[in-house]
Amino acid sequence: MRSKTESMRKKNSSLLFTWSYYTSTLFFTFIILFSVGNYLFNNDFIREGFIKMGYPTYIIYPLAAVKMVGLAVIWSRKQNLLFGLAYAGFFYNCILAAFAHLMIHDNGQWFAVAALILIVISYFTSNHSLYKKSNNGSSTENEVGV
Repeated sequence: MRSKTESMRKKNSSLLFTWSYYTSTLFFTFIILFSVGNYLFNNDFIREGFIKMGYPTYIIYPLAAVKMVGLAVIWSRKQNLLFGLAYAGFFYNCILAAFAHLMIHDNGQWFAVAALILIVISYFTSNHSLYKKSNNGSSTENEVGV
């Protein structure tokens, strides 16, 4: 009876991690797509904001492209060097965006803080969601949704 309870607990825990991963990654994706959309379609407003924050305006389009590539890498769900670099890049981007908005006092930091929290949750739950422990204790890749 005990093993059945433990099995059920592990299954529920795994389900919680999977839902946490997909939910946090989805909401993070919405925030990033919103920012990319603003970079591309509301360029004059974004250009003024970059100037106010002290960032060069020539990085707007490359930043939009890199964000799209980063999202594609994260959603590919393959653990490789690019996967870690995408998460690291988004992490630093969110930190820099939050501090830049704090410095100019425009209350725009809340999206960056929300994205930072979501990317941290997504990263740590992705490790559990992508790799499951097999019966002998070694990790095996879980390619769910690929």
